[in-house]
Amino acid sequence: LARGPMDMQVTDDHVYVCCFYAQEIQVVDLNTFSVTSSIKLQKQPCQIELNPENTIAYVGLIDDDRGAIAAFDLETGNQIFETSDPKIYLLGRSGANGRLGFKFIKFYLSPSGDKIIAAKRYYDMSGIYSAVNGDLLKTFELGDLLGAGFSNSGDTLFCAYLYHSGKRYK
Repeated sequence: LARGPMDMQVTDDHVYVCCFYAQEIQVVDLNTFSVTSSIKLQKQPCQIELNPENTIAYVGLIDDDRGAIAAFDLETGNQIFETSDPKIYLLGRSGANGRLGFKFIKFYLSPSGDKIIAAKRYYDMSGIYSAVNGDLLKTFELGDLLGAGFSNSGDTLFCAYLYHSGKRYK
């Protein structure tokens, strides 16, 4: 693999790997365990999610403080959209014993693959975005988004927030 594998998604036939330093998504064939293709990026990828049909990859991208979420057609490698918001941020780096660890703001894809939830303006506002075109659908101002998840049916969204004035979780 190229340098800096950060995240991956596995299907029946392939592994899709975010290669941070190489600025690409590499596709590994599970029959041959070889890299069969790659998607070149302008920014550094840190997270990848696939739609239920495994035809679209949603990629968290870092570029200084201008990170974004981009969608790519997995057959052609063409970019479908890139958001101007939410911002995907590198929150920090740490190292021990010669290893370097990264922490990024995550985004969450609904089970049906039609919605994305992510933090806006760093952490203090969350947004639900269309996974079709990246448009903002709804916002929440509940505190710092710490994590999220959808019910199996996708009709309920669960979020964990840190509410600063009370230093409490919501």
